[in-house]
Amino acid sequence: MISFKHLSAMKLIFTSLLLFVVALASQTRASDPPNTERGHADAHSGSESTQFPAETSPERDAVAGNRGSRAQQHDWDLHFEDDFSGRSEPGKNYRTGHAMQAGWTVRDSVLVGKQVRDDHGSVIRTEVNFDDIDISFDFRFHGGKSFNFVIDDKNEKSVHAGHICRVSVFPKRLIAGDDKTGSMNLEVREQRKNPALAKQSKAALDALLARTRAAADVDIQPKKWHQLRVRIEGESMNVFLDGEMVIQLKSPGIAHPTKTQFGFTVNGSVIEFDNLRVFQPKVSK
Repeated sequence: MISFKHLSAMKLIFTSLLLFVVALASQTRASDPPNTERGHADAHSGSESTQFPAETSPERDAVAGNRGSRAQQHDWDLHFEDDFSGRSEPGKNYRTGHAMQAGWTVRDSVLVGKQVRDDHGSVIRTEVNFDDIDISFDFRFHGGKSFNFVIDDKNEKSVHAGHICRVSVFPKRLIAGDDKTGSMNLEVREQRKNPALAKQSKAALDALLARTRAAADVDIQPKKWHQLRVRIEGESMNVFLDGEMVIQLKSPGIAHPTKTQFGFTVNGSVIEFDNLRVFQPKVSK
């Protein structure tokens, strides 16, 4: 016959065993690798590439994201996407800069850019009319020095070359800029060229340039795929690198309502791009 003492001992052993199994299961789940999706570029290169993280997708950020002066809460539609498959040239959706066609090709389903003129980086643009926008793409430094992701209004005459805003990408630094109010404004450019600019005016100019820029130190590895994402809403531009927001810039020129194109300017040789995705706010019916 089993005594009360024996039953208590068995109960204690069973409880200890149960706690051990639960702890072991929890530890196993914690060590499991995350279930991440890989982008189109990874299929060609074997390198890491990411799509929109669920926690920062356009649909979810429409509720929780940072706002510009209009304080809008958008629902977003996928307007355009390109994985550069099935061709050897950029195609009809892209326009290259003057004498820069040789700087852009498609190889192994990846857009490849290299500088071919000594006086300017190689330019490629996609024409689309927009105001607020959410754009992401994969990129890989393969010898190139830097590139600019640029948003323009080719009809805007108050700025150099229609430049409205940009993100400049270097291996160790990202810089976001309001070109319309800041460095590409024609009046600002003239002041910057003036060696006789008064001290007070120079101080005001420096303050303006500082207000219209924001930067972040980063660590972009060569020959490895990364993802950049830029969201513009009103006066706000948020920049994400590999799913993490690294820059927030609020400046009036970003809210310019009639943007007409976006694209890349590559300095040096070579930088590659893939998995371009463009979201625009849903149009109310």
